[in-house]
Amino acid sequence: MDSDNNRGFLVKSALKMIGSQYCLSIFNFFCYMYLFRVLSHIEIAIIAIFEILTSIYGFSELGINSVMIKFCPSRLKADHDRDKAFGLIKLTIYVQGFILFWMVTATIYFAPFISSQFLKTDAYSWTIFIIAPGSALTILFTTLRGIAQVNERYSLIAKWIFLAGVLKQSIAIPCFLIKGFKGYIIGITCASIIPVIGLGFSIRHLLFNPSPVAPLWKTFIYGTPLFIRSFMRYGFKELDQTLIGLLLTPELLATYSVARRFINYLNQIIGFFATTIMVRSLSLIDKPLTEMQNFSRQAMRYFYIIIIPVCICFSLASPWLMTVYGGSKFYFGWPILSLMAICQILYSFISILSIYVFALRLPKTTLLLHSSIGLFNYCFSPLLIINIGVYGVIFGQMISFILGIFVATYMLRSYNISIHWSELSILVWPLILSVFVVLTGMYLSFNLWLIPLYFMIASVIFIVTLSKKLNDNDWEHIRDVCPQKITPSIEYLYHKR
Repeated sequence: MDSDNNRGFLVKSALKMIGSQYCLSIFNFFCYMYLFRVLSHIEIAIIAIFEILTSIYGFSELGINSVMIKFCPSRLKADHDRDKAFGLIKLTIYVQGFILFWMVTATIYFAPFISSQFLKTDAYSWTIFIIAPGSALTILFTTLRGIAQVNERYSLIAKWIFLAGVLKQSIAIPCFLIKGFKGYIIGITCASIIPVIGLGFSIRHLLFNPSPVAPLWKTFIYGTPLFIRSFMRYGFKELDQTLIGLLLTPELLATYSVARRFINYLNQIIGFFATTIMVRSLSLIDKPLTEMQNFSRQAMRYFYIIIIPVCICFSLASPWLMTVYGGSKFYFGWPILSLMAICQILYSFISILSIYVFALRLPKTTLLLHSSIGLFNYCFSPLLIINIGVYGVIFGQMISFILGIFVATYMLRSYNISIHWSELSILVWPLILSVFVVLTGMYLSFNLWLIPLYFMIASVIFIVTLSKKLNDNDWEHIRDVCPQKITPSIEYLYHKR
């Protein structure tokens, strides 16, 4: 019964946030489709620098945020440990707020240098002054989301993720129409304040209470391996745009940024599932090993039934997506998006395996895993990008992810946690048939209006074929989590399998 509850909690919580992000992604798709057609390559590269600064500002948590995420879920459920959880939450906010202030100050001081390195001229240093505070507010909002996640407030998170995205573009685009690109980046920065205030107010009981702040030094020492882990994760998750910006041209950075926009949508889906799995895994760490093993098998099965087809769909649709999204000036960037989407399958593998290693509460083990991935990417991606250009970053990530999968699998086996790769076999034939339909259609007629039809037909084939491989427990779970409006369709598939 507990196993079924865990599985239902996992899917329902993830679906709430995926639904929110799905609606936001549609909204952002049309917003960026307009912007990428009217903005120059340099201006799109500046938007990419905003994202680069945001990822660098993530180091402001010093590993304390990771300590909070590890310990607060179980402590918030235990009455005698709630004060400790509140103390960790307060410490996280205080430390990150202080460090973010000084990071923004340093960014503004070195703005001409940053502009000359990424844009090959210091003429755009004024844009760095504007986007730096917006990047800091984005990181602060991410931290508040983490605090809400440890309290399992998924509906609240989904609401504010949606509102944050809509508010940014709803404020920034009118500012662009009035003041041009300068107005756009001012609008983005100003709009970033609202979700921080709104979400912070919603979880104020976690931030403002009489509980004492956790000890800084002790928490910092424990979190140091986790901070190093974050640095290594930057190596295989965020280093790509930074390297392209520093070593290649602003035009290539802009093209890569447009392709990466789709990958960000994909990673948000992966991240929502991964975060829900992580919170549930941490709550099971003190339970018998069999409960963790059962949960890991269920999580892997449903995680990949959704994630792998979506990644392949992005890869196949890359020529269509790049053309529709950015117009003819970005069409030739479709191989970048196609390879990046395939790479995300490997990334999703390492994400789920990392969660189980993380749940063991052994900081050194977690550090070793991410070091093995990050160090390889730090060492070889610059070499590959120099020799084969922008594709070198993607191939470097692929190789590092494959290495990490082997390392993580070995670590988990040493703790008697098995990875059931055989669960992936149910996807083989549904994917082969669906991919064949899409490729055949695109070969016969590459028409921007017909391509969505090819994917609709392929989706129907995938669902029908997959339905024949699901067991009764799968169908029972599908009935539990899907809306009642589609129950007749589910029953039809169940009886026709």
